[in-house]
Amino acid sequence: MLERVRKRNDMEFYKSINKELLKKYGKDINLRPMYRIVQNYNLTEKRFGSVFYGNVELPNKEAVEFPKYSYVPEGYWILEQLFNTTNPELINNFSYEPVWVFKTKEGEYQAPNLKACIFVIEASRRGPVALESEDEKKRKEIATFKEMLGGNAGISESLASQEAISMSGLDGTKNGGSDAPIL
Repeated sequence: MLERVRKRNDMEFYKSINKELLKKYGKDINLRPMYRIVQNYNLTEKRFGSVFYGNVELPNKEAVEFPKYSYVPEGYWILEQLFNTTNPELINNFSYEPVWVFKTKEGEYQAPNLKACIFVIEASRRGPVALESEDEKKRKEIATFKEMLGGNAGISESLASQEAISMSGLDGTKNGGSDAPIL
């Protein structure tokens, strides 16, 4: 029962995600979407060429249907990209190729997600982007606060940028036992 509910709910995701991907990334000249998500239920592709039965290769001049994603568990969602191809094994001059399989790092089922699709597509188009380090985040945060304070936050700015140290309370007294001001 839970399986049927999951499939029905995923179909709504499927429709809305494909609609948004179509809006954002468009179609080719034959009106096929450039990106789409599909669910791996008996997906096949037709190919010319040899057919293997165990270790025996049988040449074949007719197109034969092959499972497209035999390595992906049934029911999992796959983000695909449209490619034009001159592969003589395929009966068409185009092919949808996998970009991402929706699954957890443990290999378990994961529902499709529009933000994830866009992230994967954009990363595949521009290459990997380095994540911000903690130091970079801290520098940006300090710059933001400096700007908010008009560029002069006094001793707190110096402490935050590690241009000053505080000796307050080292020996249990205010100012470290000295009456000298903290710089």
